[in-house]
Amino acid sequence: MVRKRGLFVRLKSVFASSQTKKQQKAHKVLADWETVYQDLQSHPLTQAKIFNEQLLATTNTTIKKFENKLDNFEDRIVKLEKRRIKIIRNAQEIPLEVLENPKQLKNKKNESPTQIVKRVVADPHMSDQEKEIVKIIQKENEVDAQTIADQFHISRSNASLKLNKLHDWGYLSKRMVDKTVFYKIKGD
Repeated sequence: MVRKRGLFVRLKSVFASSQTKKQQKAHKVLADWETVYQDLQSHPLTQAKIFNEQLLATTNTTIKKFENKLDNFEDRIVKLEKRRIKIIRNAQEIPLEVLENPKQLKNKKNESPTQIVKRVVADPHMSDQEKEIVKIIQKENEVDAQTIADQFHISRSNASLKLNKLHDWGYLSKRMVDKTVFYKIKGD
């Protein structure tokens, strides 16, 4: 019976129409391509490529999420800064333009160093360390960044930043001797 079937298949292929032969050939080519495709899919390099593509897609999605969060974070920081400036302005009754550009902040005319120290100490937005720095400067009359660094056990650069901040806000004046900058309360 198997022979009859094989014979029948051969006779059918011999007497088949040209269109049927084309279809059989197309089916054979398609079957060959499917086999090649399956072999490629199971190949380790193809598996690595598929894994890398999935990893890249996941990474790109994660990066987009981070970018969105950073944008939201920046917006929140801007809102908080505006709110902080508004609070400071209300607390000190200083115009907003002056707070946005602290270098424009000027001492009030005829304000003595003692009044400046009192204003700094009373300012709720100054850190305790900044208030202590101003008190030390009042006591010592003039200091450099290294003196403040030694006093508070901080780096000289950190002390210099704090002193420059107080200078920018108009509380201190500074002068340079050789390469050392000395700070004192304005008006002294």
